[in-house]
Amino acid sequence: MSALPAAGRDEQVGTLVDLVRIPSVVGTAAEVGIVRHVADLLDGFEVDLWPIPVADLVARPDFPGMEVTRREAWGLVARLPGVGGGRSLMLNGHLDVVPPGDPGAWSDDPYSGRLVDGHVYGRGACDMKGGVVAALAAIRALRDGGVRLAGDVLFAAVVGEEDGGLGTYAALHRGMQALETDAPRLRQPSLRLLAREVGVRPGQIHRPRHHPDNGGLKIPRQQRQQFMPDAIARMAGGGIARIFPETDAVFSSVPLQVHFAEFEEGTHEPYRRGS
Repeated sequence: MSALPAAGRDEQVGTLVDLVRIPSVVGTAAEVGIVRHVADLLDGFEVDLWPIPVADLVARPDFPGMEVTRREAWGLVARLPGVGGGRSLMLNGHLDVVPPGDPGAWSDDPYSGRLVDGHVYGRGACDMKGGVVAALAAIRALRDGGVRLAGDVLFAAVVGEEDGGLGTYAALHRGMQALETDAPRLRQPSLRLLAREVGVRPGQIHRPRHHPDNGGLKIPRQQRQQFMPDAIARMAGGGIARIFPETDAVFSSVPLQVHFAEFEEGTHEPYRRGS
């Protein structure tokens, strides 16, 4: 946003604050409401806002999974059409957030959207409402500047990312051009570049809060981290993995999504405009 005029930056920060103040936790009414809120920000674009047929999609054999019960969910894709003959680009971001956890661990209301020294604080500010606002600012800048690209630019604001990927899966099964683009981009600040991601498996790892073999002493952080790769490997086969499964230790549940990706070794040709 540093390249935007001051007025533009203030507008985007205000939009982010508004989104953070919507407690769009997975599976809640606010997760439904925030999609409509963002749709109202898309004047001047071709907009597809549709009710996701949740029950039908859940019954499909390739459905990626869902950790909460939903009776209602909505999909949203906006399109800035190109003049034709060029590559298309999709900006994809999710609007749902995980629960805030222990309120006592927060220094303020998790949904305050408090602005301090240029930083916005609250659940979802980074993951990933900030990325959604940046994508929205980009597509608006193209529209307002009268930029006509050869290919389409699409903006997908999805739900259900935190517990399986319902929103993007729903868009795929809607048959949208939105997800058949040449260059999809996730504005997720916590992800590194992957050649391609081939799936996500949601699950849980149960780890002991205290070591069962050392008199109940708390396990050092470094040692706890050593347990995780084996547990993740077991979880990848389905179900729930337990560290020290043969003991009666007190376990804490760790909800987890494992991303499986393919990496291509070697030198890759850089992208060239018009290629």
